[in-house]
Amino acid sequence: MVEAVSRAHAFAPAATPVILYGESGTGKTFFAEYIHQLSQRSGGFHAFSVGTVAPQLALDELFGHVPGAYTDARRVRTGRIAAAGGGTLLLDDIQNLDLGVQKQLLQVLDRRTYSAVGCDRVLTVACRIILAMTEALGCRRCGSGGRRFRSWPRGRSTAVPRRRRSKVRRNSLTRLYRC
Repeated sequence: MVEAVSRAHAFAPAATPVILYGESGTGKTFFAEYIHQLSQRSGGFHAFSVGTVAPQLALDELFGHVPGAYTDARRVRTGRIAAAGGGTLLLDDIQNLDLGVQKQLLQVLDRRTYSAVGCDRVLTVACRIILAMTEALGCRRCGSGGRRFRSWPRGRSTAVPRRRRSKVRRNSLTRLYRC
């Protein structure tokens, strides 16, 4: 726990993506918000569970769309990345995201640019992206349900291992978080 908190202090000022991994219920969202608070970014903290989105809607949720992109797309829709602005965007359950969308997200993390669905204009990512998953980097199968996910390159992100902790440890992290 002490190592994870010291890593959070080291990673917070940087704009690079961070990957958090740990079992469900270990506090990945809480820890991502802790990193955001330490970073003192101008925007807010936004959490989004990509595991709850149908694969066909994932690109629209992340990147938004322009009128005419779909049959019923009559107005501009801002995606989660743009809505996070100068803040932090946590993408939780990333291992449940479709492999094709994971590839596009990896390109966004690498280039720091993206395009809304149906748009030719390239937009710059203004938020910091934190990814959360239930398996460590380099694994080819998620422990829950056997879904595949991309092997994320270690050099482009930093992994913060999370362990199951008791309520006593969570309370001490909460005190640290509120300082």
